Amino acid sequence: MNHYKNKNMVKRASTICGALLISGSIALLSSCSTIPRAVERPNIVLISVDHLDILDLQEYAHHITGEKKRKMYNETPNLDRLSAEGLSFEQARSCSHQLPAAESVLTGRIIAGRRAAEGDTAAKKAGGVTLAEVLVDYDCAFIGQWLAPGTPASAGFDQKGLPADGQSRCSEELAEQAGRYIEGRSRVRQQPFFLYVHHSLGDSAAVDARALAHFKNKRTKGWRGQSDPQHAALVKGLDNSVGHILHKLWRNGFEKKTVVIFMSVPGAAVAAERDLREQLAGCDLRVPLIIRWNQYTRAGSWCSVAVDQADILPTMMYCAGYFPESLDDAAGVAGCSLSGLFWDPKNKDASYDRDQQCKGQVGVLARPAVKSRL
Repeated sequence: MNHYKNKNMVKRASTICGALLISGSIALLSSCSTIPRAVERPNIVLISVDHLDILDLQEYAHHITGEKKRKMYNETPNLDRLSAEGLSFEQARSCSHQLPAAESVLTGRIIAGRRAAEGDTAAKKAGGVTLAEVLVDYDCAFIGQWLAPGTPASAGFDQKGLPADGQSRCSEELAEQAGRYIEGRSRVRQQPFFLYVHHSLGDSAAVDARALAHFKNKRTKGWRGQSDPQHAALVKGLDNSVGHILHKLWRNGFEKKTVVIFMSVPGAAVAAERDLREQLAGCDLRVPLIIRWNQYTRAGSWCSVAVDQADILPTMMYCAGYFPESLDDAAGVAGCSLSGLFWDPKNKDASYDRDQQCKGQVGVLARPAVKSRL
């Protein structure tokens, strides 16, 4: 199904000395008028992970429980650094099953009522718009285990210099591939890039032996029920991978020009550990969500507003300078841009109004042409 009303309806907008120049007859969304449009559009790095609980991150555990990090079992210094440099969300919600959760992040849609079980064919049906498709003039690459319908290529990702199937799982290998991609983009600076890296913590074959031995003998084993050295070692590998990616962005001069988003799509193992009453009530799960964009997100800030994984797509569109206005209702995009919370994390100005945005704006999101149709 073609969700476009007209390819020419979607225009690029930019700010020169604070003025927005809009071509065509598109009216700007009120929620999209707050972040100045940068002349040089940012790169975007999205890092997602499954089977990660919100208390697996030390900074989140400290913020939520007040416990000192030295008493905790897991070790996440790089993710803690990302949180200290960006905006962390306390009430980010995700579907409790990773397949519909991953598709929701990719498409901005609410998949199968958010209670779809793993393996539900309704949750696997491709449709709507994807992150790579809306970023028309970006170089888009995916690295890691693909959980959404189809393949990375069919979802609009360019597979330049990456494995054909994109199914790498080891965190160290993912970090190396991501690093090589970032280094390669340093030679093509005239085109922004979107790098999507997904880690899986459900693969025991990816455990580092040295990390495993370290956590087996760690004195704080058992803190708040965290007693699995294999999971702790996988979390440590994830953290090292994030640290490597952040370092590559810095070393290649991309740190200040890149939006970094980290989010968990929990998976059944995490869901099984949560309160059964929450599951029976149909509630989504709280997951860590961190966004860092120099000059726009406040370092070390926290947001307690309830947000959703479906908000990632419209947020990325806005960061990239696309004003979502003409995508028809058939695309099913239900997310809202989080951009207003970057400088107003308490939402005092009601810059993030899900009811208003979803009813009055997101239902008619504008989508650029699919890459394959250009």
